[in-house]
Amino acid sequence: MKKGLFLLAASVVLAGCLGETMDSESNSSNSSNSSNSSNSSNSSNSSNSSNSSNSSNSSNSSNSSDDISLNKAGIYTGTYLIGNETGETLILVTSDADFLLISDDSEIAIGDVVEAGSALNMSGRYYSEGAGSDWGTRIVANLTYNNATLSGQYFGFSDTGNFSLVQDSVLYNRPISLSSFNGSWQDSDGLNYSISNGILSVATDPLTGCATIGDIELINPNYNEFEVDLITSDCTDSRFNGEWEGYGFLSDESGINSSIHFSALHEYNRAYNLTKLIKQSSF
Repeated sequence: MKKGLFLLAASVVLAGCLGETMDSESNSSNSSNSSNSSNSSNSSNSSNSSNSSNSSNSSNSSNSSDDISLNKAGIYTGTYLIGNETGETLILVTSDADFLLISDDSEIAIGDVVEAGSALNMSGRYYSEGAGSDWGTRIVANLTYNNATLSGQYFGFSDTGNFSLVQDSVLYNRPISLSSFNGSWQDSDGLNYSISNGILSVATDPLTGCATIGDIELINPNYNEFEVDLITSDCTDSRFNGEWEGYGFLSDESGINSSIHFSALHEYNRAYNLTKLIKQSSF
C-alpha cells in the first residue's frame, strides 16, 4: 500500500515535465480499465457541463455519472487520517463527473464520480512512478458533501482512510476562457510551453526525445477546470508515443492565473505526467 496516496499540501510544487514520471513497470493487463477511467471525459463536453446547472439547486437529488451538481464540483483541500498518519489532500471534482487526486509523492488517482443525494462516490485507479504491481490498482472513496465540505472513507489496497476536505470556492468559482492560457510557460525543469487559443505546443524534451502537441478544452467556462489532450511522438522509448488525457486548473503563484496544474494519463496506461507550468509572458 502506498501510504502517500491522496496526500498533497495545498502549497506543494507540482513539478515535472511530460515523460518525467513515465513508469516502465506498469502492467499492460490494466491498460483497458485505466484508460477507460482517464477517457471518461470524452463523453462529457462543455455543453453537458453547462447543462448541469439545472441540478445545482437540488443537491440532494441523485445524478447520473454524466454531471455533478455545481455546488459539489470543485477544488478541495483538507486532511487525511490513515492509521496513525495524517497529512493534507487535494482533489479536483469536475462538473462533468471526473476526479483527479494528487499526492505529495507525485502519485495520482484518476476516475469517475457518481452523485447520489449528498454522496459523491468516486471510483478510479492509482498511478505512481515505480509502483510495480500496484500500478493501476482500483481505489474507491465514498465521501459525503455537507455545506462545502467533503468527508468520508477511502478504500484501496489493504487499508482504509478517513478524509476531511473543504471546497476552495475562491479558486474554483472563477470563470476562465481559452485566452486565460495564452502565453509562454515553463515547467520546473526549464522546458518551454506555448499556448495560443487552447492549442499547446512543447519544446522537444531533451530527456525523453518526446515532441508534444495538444489542446486545452474548457469543461465549464464559468469554473476553473479544464481537460487536456496531448499527443507525443518521436520519444526515445516508442512505447510512450501516443495520446494522453487528463484534467487541471489554474492557480495564482505570482498573480491571477499565473500557473497551470494538470495531470494526464497515457492512452495505454503506460505512463502518467504531473505538471506545473509558470507563466513567462502573455500574448
